[in-house]
Amino acid sequence: MSDRHVLLVSTIADVATDDVTRRLSARGTAFTRINTEDYPFAKTLSFIVGQSAPCAWLANDGRAMQRPVWYRRMRTPPRPEAMDGGVYEFCLHETRATLLGSILALTTRWMSHPVAVWSSEFKPFQLSMAAQVGLPIPPTIITNDPCAIRSAFDKFGAMIAKPVRRGYITKDGRNSAIYTSQVLRRAPRRD
Repeated sequence: MSDRHVLLVSTIADVATDDVTRRLSARGTAFTRINTEDYPFAKTLSFIVGQSAPCAWLANDGRAMQRPVWYRRMRTPPRPEAMDGGVYEFCLHETRATLLGSILALTTRWMSHPVAVWSSEFKPFQLSMAAQVGLPIPPTIITNDPCAIRSAFDKFGAMIAKPVRRGYITKDGRNSAIYTSQVLRRAPRRD
C-alpha cells in the first residue's frame, strides 16, 4: 500500500475519473474523490487553514488528505426543491470559493491545474493556441447560424458537433450530458 494519498476533484458522470480510480485502487494508492455536484447539499467538506504544510483536506470521516491533486472538472448540483433560488446560488458560490480557493493554495504536484483547465475549457482558445504553435487542427467553425453550418458541411464533408465549453444541461429538472455527435445531412422536407 502506497503512503501517497491522491485528491481527485471531478464529477459523478466522469468516466475518465472512474478509470483513474480503478487504476489507483489496483496499485494500492489511497485516494479521495470529490464529486463536485455532491457539495454542498449531499455531503459536507471542511478545509482548515494552516493545519498542515502546506494544507490538508478533511474527508467526511476526519482523515487528513494530502497531495497530489488531479483537478478534472466541476459540476453544479440540482437545486433542492424547497430552496429559494437566491439561497441556492449563494450556497453554490460559497462552496465553489471554498473548494477552489483551498486547492489553488496547494503547492503540490498537479495533474491538470485548475487555471490550465479553465483556459482549455474554452474550445476557441484551445484551438487557437494549437494552431499558433503549429499543431494540426481539423477545419472548424463555431456558429449558431444554420446557413453557415450547411455551408461548412458542404465544404468539410464529415462533421461533428460538440459544446464549446460545457457538456452538461439541465432540462425538466434532470441533468444530462451532451456528447460529441456526428452531424448528418437531413433530407429536404417534402411539403
